Amino acid sequence: MINKAINTLVLATVDSLTKFKNKLAYYLAIFAMVFGSTFGSLNYASADDTITGDDTYDATIDAALAVDEDLIIAGEATLTFDSVGIDDSTTGAIIMGDADAHTGTEAVIIDIDSTTALTIDRAINEVAGGGAVATIKIDDDADGAAVDAVTFSGIIGASVAPNALTVGTEGATGGHAIFEAATTFGGITVSGGDALEVSIVDFEAAQAGGITLNHSSSSDATAKVIVSGSTTATIAGAIDGGGTHEGTVQITGTGKTLTGAIGGTNGISTLDIDATTSTLNTVDAEIVDIATGAILTTDDDFTGDAVTLNGTSKIVFQTDAGGAAASTVAGVFNGGDDGEGSIQITNTSLTTITGSIGVTKQIGTLDVDTSSTVVGIVDAAAVLVAEGATLKVDDDYTGTTTTLTTTAVLEFIVDGDGAAATTVTGTIDGAAAEGGDIKTNNAGGTTFAGAIGSSTSIGDVNIDQAATFNSTVSGETMDVAASKVATFKDALTITDDSVLNGQAVFTGTSAYTVNAFLQEGAGSGNIDVTNTSTGGVTFQQIIGHTDAGVDDAIDLFAISNSGSRAVIQGKGNEVDQVDLAEGAILEIDRTVTNGSVVFSNSLATVAADLDDGALIYMPSNLKDGQSLYLLSDVANTTGMATNLAIAIQDNALYTYTPEAVDDATGDDVAGDDDIKVTATARTSTAIASQLSTTTNNAKGLYEASRAAADGVSSDTAAVDAMSDALNGSSGFTTAEGTSLAKQVAPQDD
Repeated sequence: MINKAINTLVLATVDSLTKFKNKLAYYLAIFAMVFGSTFGSLNYASADDTITGDDTYDATIDAALAVDEDLIIAGEATLTFDSVGIDDSTTGAIIMGDADAHTGTEAVIIDIDSTTALTIDRAINEVAGGGAVATIKIDDDADGAAVDAVTFSGIIGASVAPNALTVGTEGATGGHAIFEAATTFGGITVSGGDALEVSIVDFEAAQAGGITLNHSSSSDATAKVIVSGSTTATIAGAIDGGGTHEGTVQITGTGKTLTGAIGGTNGISTLDIDATTSTLNTVDAEIVDIATGAILTTDDDFTGDAVTLNGTSKIVFQTDAGGAAASTVAGVFNGGDDGEGSIQITNTSLTTITGSIGVTKQIGTLDVDTSSTVVGIVDAAAVLVAEGATLKVDDDYTGTTTTLTTTAVLEFIVDGDGAAATTVTGTIDGAAAEGGDIKTNNAGGTTFAGAIGSSTSIGDVNIDQAATFNSTVSGETMDVAASKVATFKDALTITDDSVLNGQAVFTGTSAYTVNAFLQEGAGSGNIDVTNTSTGGVTFQQIIGHTDAGVDDAIDLFAISNSGSRAVIQGKGNEVDQVDLAEGAILEIDRTVTNGSVVFSNSLATVAADLDDGALIYMPSNLKDGQSLYLLSDVANTTGMATNLAIAIQDNALYTYTPEAVDDATGDDVAGDDDIKVTATARTSTAIASQLSTTTNNAKGLYEASRAAADGVSSDTAAVDAMSDALNGSSGFTTAEGTSLAKQVAPQDD
């Protein structure tokens, strides 16, 4: 039974095979007709998805292309995409050129003349060996309308880069290409099309290959590169304008580094930074706009004709990745609004900024971490100069607040356009006490409008060229170079030595103090007081001494203008020559007591220096019979006592008599070389006559003056008030003496 069944099955099988064999030729003929009818229009050389002539990619080709098969464009061929893309995620690639048949000269072109948005979801490579001249060309076929985007999802040029990418036809049609994966081309040209047709190439990942951006002169349409996406990537291609200042580069993606030059040959029109970016090569753009929150870091020469820093944005000039090469920065930097944006300089070699900072809209912060020079105006809400760094400025400077750290230096140099004067506005302080130095080195002069060291003192005030200080100055040391002039209009406080190789002029119309050890260096140091306030300039320290008390006499102390007033509080001021002009006012303060010398070693002073029209006021706490020495060690005292007898002002309580003697403490010169001034008390009757009051009031005033001055616990405020009233100083008139006498005298019954 089993054997019979098997035999029957075998016979049936043989019969079936015999019938199929007889019909095989028929089946093959039918297949050939169907295949020819369906695919006969394709220029396929074989069934391996190879295109050998010009063709258009359509739905039929797309349906026939397997996901794991390569699409090969061979020979002199152009494959056009217009409305159908390759949308499937594939492992196959597009190969431009035939490895077996290329001649090395044939042009292989992918021409995307899109009528709608397309996606090409395949890797694209030129054939190995580089024989084909492979070009991808992207145009939108609609005139005068925004272009449709073509998105490339695969890697371009991973094995062999296509020769060229062209996006848009200048003045005619635009194009828009988006590359989602890494892209390499031999060269890229992007050209603005007709009106409204901005041509765009958008890289979301790494890119290599030089890029040229052509602005359409006929339609005013531009070309644009966008660097987008969140993938950390390097854009290695150099980007240039087709002509000067053509094209836009916009950075919207994060983690991007541009290593190719931007505008290295022809500057681009606009660099638009919307996300934090680094450029490791030269940059040249007519307009640079940095969005709030974004940071642009650049390490090479930078040109931005108009740079706008918006909100919290920042531009950082850092050390060249190829070494500490000096970088030149040219451009105009402004905040989007006043106080916006930051500039930080960290280049370990010298960075020069040629242009202006904050000239239209003040920037927020100028952060100088390494030595830098600005050739142009500076205006920043805050300027920070780090330890060891020097900031040099050759034009007007505004730092609403400038902070100098320890050894930092802020130097004002000669204007690059000529020796124009520099105006410095804002406060300058140390980060800590006695921190940082300022230096004036502009031959045209430097004027400081704001206070220096008012919050925290600075280190050195180094005046190598003329400088004027309109507000207070507080520092550790000061140095005025030979033949240079430092002019002060407000309080000066120097805790250590102040070396005058040149001249210090104390002027202004408000009273202030000088708390500094003014001394001469190797030059010809001198002091000139031209202040015309009622309180004058008060010198609190000994002139011609170091802070350690060592003598270092200055050449000249002068009050050169009528109505100018100086108040001397120190004893033994070392001055070679004292010069008091007609109308000059010299007030000897209560701190100069009996037996003290006011000006010592005044060898060069002569009678003509002490005009009899000058006004000299003695301290009111000098008692009857007590004296002080106005000058000592004078080489020639002839005529001095005569002039001084007129210049020294008697008051209601005392008369003062000058004479030439030879007994001043520390006298080093033989003969009558000292000018001694002795106080003689007036009688009560004489005092009453002077004040037009009663003898009772006169006695009361005299006794009050003595009570205020006597003892170690003397009432300094009372002495000062008494001096002002009797001498008509500090805004008082001598009539105040009469009022004071009536107030302090015992009341009559």
